[in-house]
Amino acid sequence: RAIYRPVAARSAILFELTSDLKFISPLSDFDIAQHANLLKSTISKCTNHSTKAPTRITSLCRDLTNAIYHLAGAALEHHHRFAFAFLIAVKVSIQGEQIRENEWEFFLNPHLVPQKQVLEDKPSASWLSDSVWIGITRLEQIIPGFVEGFVNQLAEWKEFCIGTVTQKDLPGLVESKITSFQRILIIQTVTDGSYLIDEII
Repeated sequence: RAIYRPVAARSAILFELTSDLKFISPLSDFDIAQHANLLKSTISKCTNHSTKAPTRITSLCRDLTNAIYHLAGAALEHHHRFAFAFLIAVKVSIQGEQIRENEWEFFLNPHLVPQKQVLEDKPSASWLSDSVWIGITRLEQIIPGFVEGFVNQLAEWKEFCIGTVTQKDLPGLVESKITSFQRILIIQTVTDGSYLIDEII
C-alpha cells in the first residue's frame, strides 16, 4: 500500500480544493463520500494497466486529477474553471517541489515580502514606476540576484516592457536560470500585474 501514497496525497490536495468550491458555487459542494467514490471509480477505470507501479501511479494521479477537474468544473463559470485549473496545477507543483511555498505566497501577496533596497536606490528611469521598483526589490527575496541583473540590463528591460510581454524572452540569461512559475512572478512584478493572466494562460 505504501507505493500508492502519491495517489493518496494527490487525492488529499484535490479534496481540499473541491471542498472550498462551495464558497463559489453551491452546486460544487462535494463531500468526502463523493470524493471517495470518485477515487474508487478512477482506480477501477484506470486507463493504464501496467504492472510497473510507478507507471500505474502516474496514470492514476493523472486520471484522478482529470476526473475531479471535469466533474467540479461542470458546475463552475468559465473564469472560475480557469482559476480552479490554475490552483490544481500550483498545488500539484508544490507537492512535487517544483514550486516553493514562498513563491506561492509571493504570488498571492507580494506586499508581505520585505524590500531589499530602499526607494532611493531606484535607477533613474522615467519608465520605471516606484511601485514596480518596490516589487522588484521584493522579488529579490525570491530570486536572488534579480535586482542586480535588472539594473545592469535596464535598457533591455525597458524594451521588454514595451507592449505585450507574453511569449517574449526575458532579457539576458534570466530565462535559463528560472522556473516557469518564477517567470510568472517576474511578469507579475515588472508589469505591475498588467499581463499576469495572459502569461498564466
